[in-house]
Amino acid sequence: MQYLKRRIKISIMIILSFPSLLGLAIGQTNLDPDSGLLKRLKQSNETISGWQIARRTSKLDDSLEVAISHVSDDGQSYIILQCLERDFSIIADFQRYLKILDDVAGIDVRFGKEPAARTQWSKVAGSRGVGSTGAAARITLQSMLASATLFLRVRGYDHSYDAYFELKGLSQAITSVKQACKMI
Repeated sequence: MQYLKRRIKISIMIILSFPSLLGLAIGQTNLDPDSGLLKRLKQSNETISGWQIARRTSKLDDSLEVAISHVSDDGQSYIILQCLERDFSIIADFQRYLKILDDVAGIDVRFGKEPAARTQWSKVAGSRGVGSTGAAARITLQSMLASATLFLRVRGYDHSYDAYFELKGLSQAITSVKQACKMI
């Protein structure tokens, strides 16, 4: 019981320290690979430097929403960088159900030839991928922009899921997402 109380207290402290995580904690998140904007990515013919792009206007606040995506080298997964209702997030969509027990998944991330690092991303709606929002997503973006490749490994309870992405053209493609999120 003490252990559970301690974990709840720590979780509340983390959420209060990082307000961008509040949406994740209460289920109000833009980490949904089935959102209308992301469905548009699959139908989009618009590309920037090899990245698919989709745009729309938010029904909530009339802000411009932009998403870009790039397929993994094996064609099985997508990396999606998006600005929805002025919130920036990154999603790794593995296009299949991930057997992850918790809402937060341990993920190994490797940028270029740098050593891999273990971090945590939230499980996205439908359990098909993982995502990062807020300050953590912005830090990840900076590392992506400084690297030629990105490798992700999500550890499930009986299997790991890998995705490898070439990041060529990201610096050009991300401009519209950064403008929509006022990151420029």
